[in-house]
Amino acid sequence: MRRIRPNLPTLVSLVVLGLMLLGWWQSDRLITGDTLPKDAELIRRFRESHASLERLLESEMDERIHGYVRGTVSLTNLDKKNYSPDRKREYRILMQRAAIKSFWVGSDQLGNNRVAYFEVESTVGGSKGFVYTEDLRHGEIVSSLDGAYTCVYKISTEPFCNRFMPLEGSWWLIRTDFVHATTTNLGVRGLLIFVLAFAVGALLVSGTVYFMVRRRVGPQRLKL
Repeated sequence: MRRIRPNLPTLVSLVVLGLMLLGWWQSDRLITGDTLPKDAELIRRFRESHASLERLLESEMDERIHGYVRGTVSLTNLDKKNYSPDRKREYRILMQRAAIKSFWVGSDQLGNNRVAYFEVESTVGGSKGFVYTEDLRHGEIVSSLDGAYTCVYKISTEPFCNRFMPLEGSWWLIRTDFVHATTTNLGVRGLLIFVLAFAVGALLVSGTVYFMVRRRVGPQRLKL
């Protein structure tokens, strides 16, 4: 039985073709945020860290009452904030216990509606986290935040879309999807189509040339 030995251009074209198909399959998940934690996982985290989140909220509101407004707080910038050493230590422990990357706390102009955001995970396409608000005024309320999502909500005025899922009381699960992810995804898909077409064309050409040379030279004299 004669063993079939594919030539190098054919092997390279097949590898490129496989990589492009893999990129096509994964691009939507990576860019549009489908790699974010699932709702069930975040609900479990919320229940386990509810007390820590409440403590962060109350502590930061106490800071604001005393006139200290420090914006977004994260584990990476905590040491640069002008908190007391005890407050820094408290925040670090609570954030690690709650497994959040950053948070901020605020209120409306009259101080009547407390609002807090706790980021759990983020990608180039969006993020997921927890929100505390006594009056949810903006965004879409849904029953699930899982799966890829194309942001088209107020695309001309806002660079993102917020969707909320109720947790308990004034607590919500939030997913933010960025408008630029939709554009980026289209660009990546276009590039993948071009490279995929090139790989298929190279595969066809190399295969055609190989069999033409093989037929003309003969299988015994053709060096692979």
